[in-house]
Amino acid sequence: MANLPYSVTIENGVKYFSSKLLDEVDFLLNASSSRQGGMSKGTFSALNLSKAVGDADEDVVQNWRLFCGVLGINTQQIFEVNQVHGNNVLVIDAQLLAKKQNGQLKQAISADAIVTDQPGVALTILTADCLPIIIVDPQKKAIAMVHAGWRGTCQGVIQQTLNRLAECYGGTPDNWLIGMGPCIGNCCYEVGADVVNIFRESHADWYTYCYYKGDKWSFDLIGANMSQLLKAGVRPQNICELNMCTACQPEDFFSYRKTLGATGRMMSLAMLRE
Repeated sequence: MANLPYSVTIENGVKYFSSKLLDEVDFLLNASSSRQGGMSKGTFSALNLSKAVGDADEDVVQNWRLFCGVLGINTQQIFEVNQVHGNNVLVIDAQLLAKKQNGQLKQAISADAIVTDQPGVALTILTADCLPIIIVDPQKKAIAMVHAGWRGTCQGVIQQTLNRLAECYGGTPDNWLIGMGPCIGNCCYEVGADVVNIFRESHADWYTYCYYKGDKWSFDLIGANMSQLLKAGVRPQNICELNMCTACQPEDFFSYRKTLGATGRMMSLAMLRE
């Protein structure tokens, strides 16, 4: 366990992971949930944290309370967005937070990345194969949370987020820390030739993360985003990958592809401590 890039915590039956690199930042809370420890049943068993997949509302509410409870925060601190597999970046400032009622906005804003310098706001992304990415500027005390599937990756959601962080808070990528959460690995992520062709036409280094195995293409989601981070100036030693495949580890993770869609969602979270 000592050589792994992540820490594992199990409390009240809830199991979650955190990046050891980001754990060293004293003003940051970071966590990626597993599927273990919740109240959901059947295909959503057990710690499903999405309200939009058909699970019983009362079970999801209780799961939120369980997960937040072990992290030492309350559910009203969670900030959600409507994830649409795009590259829109939402900036959370005091003005936007003032519009929340009972901890939530009246209607979630569509975005696939969130940035803030506001303490006490838990930025969250829900996944079940896509890649959650936490970005931390330790000098400016600003953070970002990114949802990167193949579509968002192709559209440069990670570059858009880096640009927004720099514009809003003035930091530079060479000082930023990156934590990549659990996602589907290239061992299990099969894609069609149409997906490969989209990357071939828009990314010169497509061949470094699109692999032809036998008669099928495989896609390296981590590798594609790693490439964009390095090109933007992030230092390789400042990037931590959890290296856990959601499709290979069904005991720990929900996987949309493994179950052909009928499944729950994990939550990855980053928050500036108050």
